[in-house]
Amino acid sequence: MVIENYRPEHLPGILRLYVYTLAGSVHFLRNQDFLEYIMQHPNVSENSIFVAITNNEITGLAVLSVSNEYAKLGTIIEFQVKDSLSMIALVQKAEQYCIDNGIYRLIVVPSASLLKCSILKEWTRIQPGTGTLIAKPVSFVSLFRSVFCKNELQKSFSGKVIVFHIGDEIINIEVTPGNVRVNENDFVSEKNVIRIILSPKFFVKIIFCRANLLFALLTSKIRVNGIRKIPLTLKLLNMLKLTNSVYVSMADRI
Repeated sequence: MVIENYRPEHLPGILRLYVYTLAGSVHFLRNQDFLEYIMQHPNVSENSIFVAITNNEITGLAVLSVSNEYAKLGTIIEFQVKDSLSMIALVQKAEQYCIDNGIYRLIVVPSASLLKCSILKEWTRIQPGTGTLIAKPVSFVSLFRSVFCKNELQKSFSGKVIVFHIGDEIINIEVTPGNVRVNENDFVSEKNVIRIILSPKFFVKIIFCRANLLFALLTSKIRVNGIRKIPLTLKLLNMLKLTNSVYVSMADRI
């Protein structure tokens, strides 16, 4: 299997893919006009449309839209696959694209039949009402650089050093007046740091407003180095929440 960027000669194979994947389901009409419409979306570039090819047959399509309104957010607005291998390869390609381009969060709406695919087990459902909109942070460093651009955060934590342990990753944030340094290291004296330890999956729940922070502290889903640092930690985690709504245009996939 290979993953390629979309080229016009892929069009007939993508239309055959639609016939296969959408048979027997209710869906919007997928034809050449539809493809041209989503590919001309202002947040879609020619480098963010990926095609999976197996034995000269197109077995998957992913169209990635990148929004820059608040912080770089990647949303796969069209996602069609024949099998789980194509799905894994396309998701990995989209993740790598996000990492290479400083995009911190990736959202996808997979088909119900592929939700149990192994690559999606660590993703977080962010719209419980639909059950299928899921997300994953692909770059914690990019996330923190984006959110700490807010003046309110800089003022509240000026002079502070914050170290996040998110799974196996360690992110060190030094906040000084007018400047924020975000690095992947842990060379900080314990006396001068707010150290927050949590899992990647739970961190996603926090930023999407799906977590009870007090309960998480009581049950050790969030750990902090010192009781006196808990109030500042709660303030910080509340300020990290992304309250902007998420819109996915593929309504027939929700």
